[in-house]
Amino acid sequence: MLRAVGNGENRGSETGNGSDRLGEDATHFGQDASAREPGLSGRSLADVATGIWRMRNRVAAAPEETPRSVARHLEMTWDALIQAGVEIRDHVGEPFDLGLSLTVVAYQPTPGLAREQVIEAVRPSIYLGDRAIQTGEVIVGTPDSGGDASPDADERDRTGG
Repeated sequence: MLRAVGNGENRGSETGNGSDRLGEDATHFGQDASAREPGLSGRSLADVATGIWRMRNRVAAAPEETPRSVARHLEMTWDALIQAGVEIRDHVGEPFDLGLSLTVVAYQPTPGLAREQVIEAVRPSIYLGDRAIQTGEVIVGTPDSGGDASPDADERDRTGG
């Protein structure tokens, strides 16, 4: 199931002070802004999560070349992000529709596809709870119409139907 991604990346809280800190804004509760707990900004969290996603994909592509301890620490870090409420989605293999909040960096004709589908992620979508903090950037595969017509299509062409 895809989540709708808003265009409010790094927007401040509804108190209007322009804060891009995650979580509740301390001024909302009558506290001084300097009393806020430290934390990652939305952009910083997205950068960290994207880096871990890229490392995880590289380890998955060549597991025999990755020391077991490195893979274990990477998975522990991934799990910590998930437990903190961060969702990292690359959308690969999912059907693509123009209404989705994804940035398409390229369309690529791809044999064997019946409809448009995300075939590669350049950058994942990242959510913290229900809030989008990064919009995914993807490459969309399109059905290849160059000479690889299905047998049913060939039959319709010969019979005129």
